[in-house]
Amino acid sequence: MTQSRLFPQQTSMPLALLDTTVWKMLLPAMSRSWPTPPSYNTRGYVEFLTRGYNRPGFFSHPESFFELPFRAPKVEVTKVRDLPGGGEVVDLCFESNYEPFFSEYSDHASLYPENQQVRARWYRSSEPRKTMIALHGLGSGHYHYDSATFDAMRWWEAGLDVVLPILPHHGSRRAAGAPKGAMLFPSSDLVRTNESFRQAVWDIRNLIFWLEQHFVPSFGLMGLSLGGYVSALLASLLDGLEFVWLLCPAVSISHVMWMDKQRNLTLQIAERSGVTRDQLDALFAVHSPLWRKCRVPPGRRHIILAGSDRITPAQQALPLWDHWDRPDLHWIPGSHVAQVGRDRVYDDLERWLKDAGIAPGSQRTRFSSLVRYFSMPSVPGLQINVGELGAQTVSRLIRRSEPPKATKGKGLVG
Repeated sequence: MTQSRLFPQQTSMPLALLDTTVWKMLLPAMSRSWPTPPSYNTRGYVEFLTRGYNRPGFFSHPESFFELPFRAPKVEVTKVRDLPGGGEVVDLCFESNYEPFFSEYSDHASLYPENQQVRARWYRSSEPRKTMIALHGLGSGHYHYDSATFDAMRWWEAGLDVVLPILPHHGSRRAAGAPKGAMLFPSSDLVRTNESFRQAVWDIRNLIFWLEQHFVPSFGLMGLSLGGYVSALLASLLDGLEFVWLLCPAVSISHVMWMDKQRNLTLQIAERSGVTRDQLDALFAVHSPLWRKCRVPPGRRHIILAGSDRITPAQQALPLWDHWDRPDLHWIPGSHVAQVGRDRVYDDLERWLKDAGIAPGSQRTRFSSLVRYFSMPSVPGLQINVGELGAQTVSRLIRRSEPPKATKGKGLVG
């Protein structure tokens, strides 16, 4: 691949500026380490944590850090609405039962009772089908917006079921007692960040197990931003995945934290005590996709990058593209927040699903396409990643009716 194709010229300064503005809004939220005092992030403390999380066995046997005692979840199923052809949208909820690796974190985790409830929305058909698990970006975890960002109905109509899990400390899993505006994961609370990646893997594995017990034959992954990082991590741990698609993925958590030190008070305190970005890289290596071998076949890996992205810039993702043996790389001219050109890539991926024999292809009618299009928070040619903008803010600007009031399904399902 030529350098010009690696770094395309289709960039937009206004869209890049939009990303920069949104990032300046998000960064202070990430820098708040509630309830851990910022003074904890000293060089000595980071070295102590690294010795615990960076054990040699975790790299010689990469799955060992994520091995946890299995407990089959009891899942509460709540019907949301019907879909054409006997399908339906249901919400799933079950106890996480996550056991922290860092024992001292157990008491800390009790401050987040909401986070112990794993939640996901399932777009399911009347018959078992291959299923896409779509993992949202930083600050999202709101079904209405995530379904629009991932265009869930497109994939459902193309022949896949779609599951939208909520990652730890996001959406309805965010602690009610957390200060307004504080981002809990990832954040400058280094232990919570590492434990939350481990919990995300634990929760998704339990969710997949339950779906398999309900006759889902196989799975693919799609992840945006933070969800792209988690998807890449899962692709190194799970066998038998049909595909993995990363959209504007985060690849280096330390890079994300280090992007604007001038606005991150906690990071400034840590740096003054001697903490370096290399130390953070070592601390986060235990879950970094760059240290792991992808188990998805090379021809089924796809990375989608935005030329104007200033939140997870394309240059950050290229080491993962290289580490993954340079799979198909798709470019959009938009940015992380304003994903101009995303629909064109989605069209390409839909054709790829059909050619690969994974899904039969779109069954959309012109009417259903119009309904899907106008139900999304977008304008012609511009798809908005509303999770990064913040659903609370966008909801004031783009008001859409929520689905009909949910009705209880069959209660607890084993």
